[in-house]
Amino acid sequence: MTRKRGGRENVRELPNDFIGTSDEQHLESFAGYLIAHGLATRWHRNRKSGIDVSFEIFGGGCPEKLLFCIGREREADVFYVTDSAGKRLDEGALEHVMAAVDRLARGAGSDELA
Repeated sequence: MTRKRGGRENVRELPNDFIGTSDEQHLESFAGYLIAHGLATRWHRNRKSGIDVSFEIFGGGCPEKLLFCIGREREADVFYVTDSAGKRLDEGALEHVMAAVDRLARGAGSDELA
């Protein structure tokens, strides 16, 4: 994150993968839904310089497994979901990506959570 000086105020450039507060709240609520339905066991916000850049969803006990990672490309105005290997599974509006994760998590079944 850099600051540009110019004009009357400082302008802050946000990183391309910045996730805003409103979207952050939607993701936290969605993760709670996944946990309540037994489709995940934990979520985590991945931060860079104090700014959320991805939202990780985990399953299983010990050892825990990363199931999905939701990120954002701000310039393209798109959210995306990747699997634990980093393969992009879907992209689009946040609601579309959350629906895809729900569908994928239900398709994974209990094998992924074990």
